[in-house]
Amino acid sequence: MSHITLTTRNGDTRELSLPLHAEEFMAGSVSYYLAYGQAKAHFDTPDKELNEALTDRLPEEVEGGVKELSLLAYILDRKDAEWLAQLRDNLPESPGSSGELVQSAYSSFEWDHLMERYTRKLNQDIESQRMTGGELFDHVMQCARENGDLANFDDICDYVLPDDRHKEKLCSYEFDMLPIVNFGVSEGIYIDCGLRGKFDESGRDSISIGTIKTLSTDLDACKIMGELCGVLMYHESKYVNEHLTLFDSSESIERMLTKPLLLEQTQAEALQMSGQQM
Repeated sequence: MSHITLTTRNGDTRELSLPLHAEEFMAGSVSYYLAYGQAKAHFDTPDKELNEALTDRLPEEVEGGVKELSLLAYILDRKDAEWLAQLRDNLPESPGSSGELVQSAYSSFEWDHLMERYTRKLNQDIESQRMTGGELFDHVMQCARENGDLANFDDICDYVLPDDRHKEKLCSYEFDMLPIVNFGVSEGIYIDCGLRGKFDESGRDSISIGTIKTLSTDLDACKIMGELCGVLMYHESKYVNEHLTLFDSSESIERMLTKPLLLEQTQAEALQMSGQQM
């Protein structure tokens, strides 16, 4: 599979598949690598000579960023051996962009049209990865359970109920999770979980995301439910901070993916530069 290897200033590396998979680049700190690093592209078509030629002839700076390289890989994946061989024989020596590498097959207008279509598909993939507030609540509870932090609560649990009334997807991470513990009107102790701040484009600044209940009302139950509030706050903050891109705006993700990308010098280019300096 085609891919790029992103390298930060301190030498850390992260690999991304090409074409891009939203599930992959939204699941971690890819924005850090794209913002501060360089990259090296590797293509994996059935034509090995074409793969090497593509890598060698890519411009040093890809103005359209990783998204531009992703579209190129997307096209290559859908072409047969004859088309790839014709492309190999007609590659320009010093293209100014990834699009110019396939200029023998696509005009500038056609390339732009392909990018528009590809952008729509990529945005649909991104949207499919986002979650509602209720789904975030489920993830937080799952993280707490996997970490062994619900052992005390499980003994007194009546129910854990995500709030699925709000169908809008979260597309901003400028919010806090607020678990509020209180006695119920008629029985038990409740934790009402909500988000406060900016979490989508609706203009609201607070929503409910889930409720937790125990029928117990003694001091031990109060202590357990109070402790659970802290557990939920911890795991929500940890999860969101580890998946910031998942909760970022579409505009920010687009800027990240289209940020000009500096490509590392290939071996062929390095040898050529070395010969010129001798």
